[in-house]
Amino acid sequence: MTRVAIIGNSHLAAFADAAEAIEARYPGVALSFFGLDNQLFFKSDLRKGKALRLADPPSENTRQVIDPKGAHVLDFAAFDLVLLTSHGFYLRHLFEALGSFNLLGLRALNDTGPLVSQACLRDAMTGHINAYTNRLRRFFPAAENMVVVQMPYPSTKAVGVSDALAGLQAQPDRQALFEMFNSGVHEHMFAKSLVYLPVPETAMADPFFSKPDLSRAAEMDPDAEPELTDYMHMNASYAALVFDELHRTILAG
Repeated sequence: MTRVAIIGNSHLAAFADAAEAIEARYPGVALSFFGLDNQLFFKSDLRKGKALRLADPPSENTRQVIDPKGAHVLDFAAFDLVLLTSHGFYLRHLFEALGSFNLLGLRALNDTGPLVSQACLRDAMTGHINAYTNRLRRFFPAAENMVVVQMPYPSTKAVGVSDALAGLQAQPDRQALFEMFNSGVHEHMFAKSLVYLPVPETAMADPFFSKPDLSRAAEMDPDAEPELTDYMHMNASYAALVFDELHRTILAG
């Protein structure tokens, strides 16, 4: 039996919803889920050592919230694989800027938008990615069985409720920006000895955007009015697709 712990924030719901289908498709896999409040990751400066502290022992509750002051620990060694989901590096705070940039050397100089050199933008991305990977390494133990699973990109339909995402979708240099970002992530994850599973290509509709049928919004009542968060979070079909990619590239190997 392959014991898999999945750690995440609100994006964990897609994997929990897909758990039954995943375990049916892979009978040798047993999934456990552990929720982690984003504030703990982004604000906590605690060194976790060799384990994350929990409110309850994993043996008593497989769907619980990680508590850094808990009395018990989540021992990574108790699992064959630990998946850290919900962290994507895709720089949401830069979306609006990415949509308006005129990258030097990629477009005509008379295009609208601020002119920014590729080196400058690469440095900005690299600084953020490096800080993020440093936090990953500080917050989580240096375990060989941990895999960082990239958070999904928003649905293409998110552009209808977000001016920033609409600007990004209209960015003619979007592919170059996407490649620049991904190369930076791969470089820094490798440098920190972190195993990384990017969003599968089969889930992508366009650079920085997921296929619309994989979002939570796609499964809502037709009369409902999805909010931006419904286009940012994916559904069980997406999680099953990610696990298929994980199995193909890591578990099966």
